[in-house]
Amino acid sequence: MLGRQVIENGELFMENDVAWELFACTDCQRRRFEEILTSYVDELSYFSGNASSECFATSKVQREKEYYQNELQAFVVSTIPSLRSLAVIAQRFYKSSTPKEGTSVLKFGKDTQITTKTVPIVKLEAKRVDRVHVRSELQHCLSRLRAIQMKGS
Repeated sequence: MLGRQVIENGELFMENDVAWELFACTDCQRRRFEEILTSYVDELSYFSGNASSECFATSKVQREKEYYQNELQAFVVSTIPSLRSLAVIAQRFYKSSTPKEGTSVLKFGKDTQITTKTVPIVKLEAKRVDRVHVRSELQHCLSRLRAIQMKGS
């Protein structure tokens, strides 16, 4: 399994077990999902973006495609819990060998232009996904604040 997510000013890539950690599913659900994908990859190839046919006289193949589309969609919806906080631990893997300052010119009309600096897009490779437990995170933040206060006094 491969995941790609666009973040604020870059991209995050994840695959295999790291991508599976984003789903809250059992091993049986995972095997079922992988089975559907491997068995019906051709039928699911148009899943993202294409709507099913609105025709009344649909063929058996079209009905099967729609069935497995719905299976895939139901799996994804049911295994992504909406009330969970996650932290994705990643490392940067894109960096230009020679950092150079690029510039971009933004033109406004015929007479006005602004020159700005550009930076390469950051690309990250996810290493693991951790569940964030709000209570423990709060306690950790409070202990850091107390430590800072102790240093200050």
